[in-house]
Amino acid sequence: MTRLLSVSSDTKSIKSAAHGWLTGVMFLEPDKKLCPNMSPGCGESCLKSSGRMAFDSALVARVQRTLLWKHEPDMFLNALIMEVQQLTEKAEKQDMKPCVRLNGTSDVAWEKFFPMDVFPDVQFFDYTKNIHRFRHQKKRDDWPENYKLLYSRSEHNTLVCDDLLTEGENICVVFDEVPKKWRGHRVIDGDRHDLWFTELKPFEIWGVKAKGKAVEDETGFVVRVKK
Repeated sequence: MTRLLSVSSDTKSIKSAAHGWLTGVMFLEPDKKLCPNMSPGCGESCLKSSGRMAFDSALVARVQRTLLWKHEPDMFLNALIMEVQQLTEKAEKQDMKPCVRLNGTSDVAWEKFFPMDVFPDVQFFDYTKNIHRFRHQKKRDDWPENYKLLYSRSEHNTLVCDDLLTEGENICVVFDEVPKKWRGHRVIDGDRHDLWFTELKPFEIWGVKAKGKAVEDETGFVVRVKK
């Protein structure tokens, strides 16, 4: 069976390792069920064409994981629990801190399915375009203490992003060139690593540079700042 977690295999996870974090990321094949707020820009320009995601072998692995999740969810979750446990053991041996991003290419509400509280020493984190999920984490009633979400801008939710920034929240934005500021807010260079949960302060933006087909995006998903 295809492994569910890729451990320190993508560029940003490798960079995160240099900061002492061992990262496991799960890549599924996104559709409107697994990523209900996926916009044309992020779906075609970013998720499937960035880095290793464009390779045929990556596509096959994403499809296999997705089919397992859809048709054998119990088997999927048992395997995922085992792999997260293996990640924590590997991190301990390497004197690193473990973190897991379950939505590498999806936006599944894993807080409803995966028992994150079983792994209190693991920092789970994800990007989301689901404003309800993002808002819900702030209520802290039934939300896992070790799961953090960062709201991600698309060509369809700029006004929502403006509201969040005004409230002191953080967002992630894809730029053609990462600026120092955007819409009056400080932008942190998110291409240095994927550890935004260790660094962002209120009112700040996590900025990443467009890659793959996103470089030629014309939907508005990529914010153009170059003169």
